[in-house]
Amino acid sequence: MVMGPACRRSSPQLVPEKSCPQFECQFPSVSVGAGKISDMDNTERGPDRDPEEWASSGPEPNETGIPFGGVVPAGAMHPNGANPPVPLEERAAREAALQASDARQATHYAMLEEARDLIARGEALRAQALHAIRDEADVAAQIWVTETTTVSDIERAAQTEASQEVAARLRISKGAASALITEARFLVTELPATWQAVSCGEISYHHAQRIASHAGSLPPEVRRDFEDEVLPIAKKKTVTQAERKLKDVRERMHPESITERHIQAVEDRTVYLTGRPDGMVELTALLSAEDGVSAFGRISATAERLKSAEDPRTKPQRMADVFRDLLLTTSTPRHHRHRPHRAGHCPDQNGGGDRGGTGEPQRVRHHQPRRGPRPIHQSTQLPAGAG
Repeated sequence: MVMGPACRRSSPQLVPEKSCPQFECQFPSVSVGAGKISDMDNTERGPDRDPEEWASSGPEPNETGIPFGGVVPAGAMHPNGANPPVPLEERAAREAALQASDARQATHYAMLEEARDLIARGEALRAQALHAIRDEADVAAQIWVTETTTVSDIERAAQTEASQEVAARLRISKGAASALITEARFLVTELPATWQAVSCGEISYHHAQRIASHAGSLPPEVRRDFEDEVLPIAKKKTVTQAERKLKDVRERMHPESITERHIQAVEDRTVYLTGRPDGMVELTALLSAEDGVSAFGRISATAERLKSAEDPRTKPQRMADVFRDLLLTTSTPRHHRHRPHRAGHCPDQNGGGDRGGTGEPQRVRHHQPRRGPRPIHQSTQLPAGAG
């Protein structure tokens, strides 16, 4: 195989003449800037042109616009893909500017690390303060103890008082304040090494929350052993990476089998409603993994079968409609149906409707699972993948 003119013109590589055993082709030798080209066939320079005349007439430009075998103009890209030579003065100025940029960037990274440590220490300090506030609330509540007062009454009164004060000072809701207090008490009292690691900036507060999440589901007698094993992992990995390890360690250290724990967890199955803006609600079900995955798969498969070119709905919209119709009707719709509100029926911001068409807004109840003390990481929303 012989390299043709187009192949030679498009190749900016300047290599010595050598044979290519794979393709059995010859690469020409080129003298850059000398105006001499050897081993060019007649197809390249023309059959009727003398080789010396062809070379002296000047090289022809290649596809890059640079004369083949000529001198690269100032500011143009070199044929081999590299930038043209930079004067020493300009090179020194560029290196000085780059060093200055690197120094400023190092300062910014140092500020970022300092802010990270300050945030961690601040959150550890907040946990310590919340724990102390709760203890003082217990002391104050015990002052009013009577013969009919129970321990649960004291704890409830102390938690209520502390939550109200913390909510006012942190400008958060009472529920959020109560969750922070519970979280802080668990972290300081049950996981002191984890709290200390947060105070020293060795782990983030999010790491501590995930450790406390899994530790809270373990019996109290194994929580310290769990902490000792997972804390070194949290110091070396991100929250997401550590989460997988935490799950493995928890499963291994839990004294009860997964079957026993699943039977207990199924007792917490429930359905609850959460209001959303613009007349919408969120209907959430806490089910076993088997039931939840099967129900979701049926909804998804049915929504996929309803897909058609005439149906403008997205798949999430079709899934919502299938879910609605499976609960409210006896059949699944095959076409898009928009259900306008009845006359005089205007849902309120919590998603409720009217009562008997009187225009009086209906209050949406937020049914939450009835549980004992939950792990501190749990919020009022159902975690992703629960069940």
